[in-house]
Amino acid sequence: MTAPISKPLRLLIYGSCVSRDALGAPPDPRIALTGYYARSGMASAFASAPVANLALDGIDSAFQRRMVAADGGKSLAAALTREDFDILLHDPIDERFNLLRLADGTLLTRSPEFTRARDPLQGRATKTIVSGSPEHLALWERGWRRFLSLLDARGLRGALHVNVVWWAVRTASGADLGPAFPETRIRHANAFLARLYERMAADLAPAQFLRFDDALMRAADNHKWGLSPFHYDEGFYRECVRQLAAGAAAGS
Repeated sequence: MTAPISKPLRLLIYGSCVSRDALGAPPDPRIALTGYYARSGMASAFASAPVANLALDGIDSAFQRRMVAADGGKSLAAALTREDFDILLHDPIDERFNLLRLADGTLLTRSPEFTRARDPLQGRATKTIVSGSPEHLALWERGWRRFLSLLDARGLRGALHVNVVWWAVRTASGADLGPAFPETRIRHANAFLARLYERMAADLAPAQFLRFDDALMRAADNHKWGLSPFHYDEGFYRECVRQLAAGAAAGS
């Protein structure tokens, strides 16, 4: 039997709804969410300089504006120098987004939320870096090294845990994901994720990875955010929380 947790696990999430949705609303009482950074690829989140003068008019959601502003302002990198947490949970699902490089070399994540802004860069030209391309992977690697260096500066590399998740090929009922997500696209995305997980494993201990049975990597037929390869059936979220709580109990 898992030992009781004397105080809530302080959890910081850098990832996608894959990790955030596991906590539920309100979050599991065993877990205290201290921060959530989403819609931000590793290359952009840990780029050396922020993007100046982002205009976010047109993004109606306060959450979405906050995520785009954090990506442009590189807020997560700054937060890692001061925020307290027991576990930093990361999943790389948002690496599916392309990157934008401005003429001055600064980087942004071209998330759907970013594209909702009317003229976020105020006419400035950009180059698109396609997700999964060799250039994207090289920039991800640079961001990953800076990410670890920020954790190492505080002795917190061991607090990093990776949610090893994949794009689902089928729903829980066995249906496919429809024309928006053909199987070739899903397999291409998973091949890129496999490269990222392999690279992370070179720098982290096996116990720092949350792994799941293939049977849990099924998309929900009726997810609150809609049908998607990374909107999972409920069993995945329960298992994610179970692993987080078990790890907290073991470390208490």
